[in-house]
Amino acid sequence: MAPSRGMTFVEVLVVLAVLALLFTLGLSALQNFSRETSLQGETQRLAAFIKEAHDRALSSLDRSGFGVHFEGDSVTLFKGDTYSQGAVTNEIFEWADTLEVSHDLEGGGDDVVFTKIKGTGRNGTVTVTSQNGAKIIDLFETGIVKIR
Repeated sequence: MAPSRGMTFVEVLVVLAVLALLFTLGLSALQNFSRETSLQGETQRLAAFIKEAHDRALSSLDRSGFGVHFEGDSVTLFKGDTYSQGAVTNEIFEWADTLEVSHDLEGGGDDVVFTKIKGTGRNGTVTVTSQNGAKIIDLFETGIVKIR
């Protein structure tokens, strides 16, 4: 029996190629998972932001209604019955650059206003889209906000 001489150069290259392939597949899966997590997280944050406007109106905070205004790459929570750009009470929600947000509100427009005490708003949908798919936020007149 001949003594073992170790691994040949070709065997080392094959092992390195297999490891590189496994690393690439793992990295790709990790990136997809990260994008999906970002989509889900940002959708939940946006739904909570809209729900916050409803909750403030329902509780009649500052004896006022509250609403959300959709514009470009942000959503603004505003106090009162109409949106006023630059108002000191406005709170702006911006999402990640990798996401696209669109809205379709019953009756058109860019605002959902929740009435004080009753908290009623209007029906519509908000769609959050990324490379990995889309999530839809349903808005109901009763103020319910649901992600599907």
